[in-house]
Amino acid sequence: MSVERGGAADEAGLRAGDIITKISDTAVTTITSLSEALAGDKPGDKVTVTYTRDGDSRTAEVTLGEI
Repeated sequence: MSVERGGAADEAGLRAGDIITKISDTAVTTITSLSEALAGDKPGDKVTVTYTRDGDSRTAEVTLGEI
């Protein structure tokens, strides 16, 4: 998956190849679970994203943007 330059993920420091494992307190294992984890959120909301990069678990606060 790519990271849109200037988008919410880019601004939070996420990169292409990062593997998202959790949104706030919800585990993410599929693209469907990622969508479900964000279903109740709206643009401007902040979520904590847990992800893996190069085998290391990291977190970032992401301010959601418009789709």
